[in-house]
Amino acid sequence: INAIFHLGVCSIIYYKNLVDKNLYYLVLGLAITFITITIPVELNGNWVTLLWGAESVLLFWIGRTKKVNFYEYFSYPLIILTFLSLAKDWNNLFMDVNSLNNEVHINPILNIYFLTGLFSSVFFGVITYLNRKTTISTSISNNKNLYKIVSYGIPIIFIITLYATFRNEIAAYWEQLYHNSITSIENPNGYESKIFNYDLIKFESIYLFIYTFLFIGLLSIFNLSIIKSKKLGVVIFIISKIIIFFFLISGLYTLGELRESYLSTNINSEYSVGIFHVLIRYISFGFLAGLLVISFKSMKQLPIIQNLKRYFELFLTITILWVLSSELIHWMDIGNSSESYKLGLSIFWGIYSLILIALGIWKNLKHVRILAFVVFGLTLIKLFFYDISHLDTISKTIVFVSLGILLLIISFLYNKYHKKINS
Repeated sequence: INAIFHLGVCSIIYYKNLVDKNLYYLVLGLAITFITITIPVELNGNWVTLLWGAESVLLFWIGRTKKVNFYEYFSYPLIILTFLSLAKDWNNLFMDVNSLNNEVHINPILNIYFLTGLFSSVFFGVITYLNRKTTISTSISNNKNLYKIVSYGIPIIFIITLYATFRNEIAAYWEQLYHNSITSIENPNGYESKIFNYDLIKFESIYLFIYTFLFIGLLSIFNLSIIKSKKLGVVIFIISKIIIFFFLISGLYTLGELRESYLSTNINSEYSVGIFHVLIRYISFGFLAGLLVISFKSMKQLPIIQNLKRYFELFLTITILWVLSSELIHWMDIGNSSESYKLGLSIFWGIYSLILIALGIWKNLKHVRILAFVVFGLTLIKLFFYDISHLDTISKTIVFVSLGILLLIISFLYNKYHKKINS
């Protein structure tokens, strides 16, 4: 009623031209405020997010295209309110998924939470497009702090919303499967206990890594081909390396746990374990390789990232070593080898160091040669402080002879190509 009353007064002021425009905007602002307040009072949950999002798009579009700053200013708090309301909706999603009574069933894709996030992404995407394609008013551009907030804040909200919408849908799907996997088993003492299929949580983690690789890769391609923003390119480049680092630490460990579940003979008969416990490993490696290739292309196309070329080469070299080491352990574990962390890993690190030194001499990459010596040094430390105490005599002989031969080859290469190295 208050909103209707103020809109009526506002219309009279506008058509009769009774007072100064500042009073007109004040009354109009009160009307919009009452409408905004009405939405959460009369509606619940996701409808609040959707209507606030639609209202923010309308106000921003009018303000930017019609050059009425008042409308644009009013859209900013509505954008923030929409985002906060969406965050609350996502919290409600996981509260429903993790409910202990399992009474709530959320259909994949066709559920109110995903659709709300999708529509909100469209709203923020339209605002981002308008912000990029339309001319900003002089009063906003003169206010440097506000200009920076608008220029960077709106695209950031859009990207976060778009990413989180699909990310939360994937997480909710697997967590719902996990909670629905509850089953009862009878202990030897006659009591029943509840168990869950913990492999589903591990699959959730890997799928989230895969999705993140895909999202960052597509965002990088979109930036390189359409947006062509140097700052966004740098941010994507750095974030991609952080995500890869977390995958090397956490993702590879989770893949190892899935392998252990596949190899285990004590797995509960209630849960099926198949070859996909192993194949998911190579799907994730494929997306990891794709992201590294895209990062390499972005480094070539964006001059500002070329200054990071040396660091990228070191990061790429360490990543390959880490993944191949994990792969060696993976297959030695499948082959039931008890020396995967000892004999095999030490010899592989030595061979990898030799390859890096050869590559460093061939391409004249000093930082790669230094990294090779660091890896070889760590191999020797591991050999003397870990391998010796755990290997038998034959294994010790094999690893010492192998590393000795590798050291001789490295010494030969340095003596033969010392002029090229020192040039």
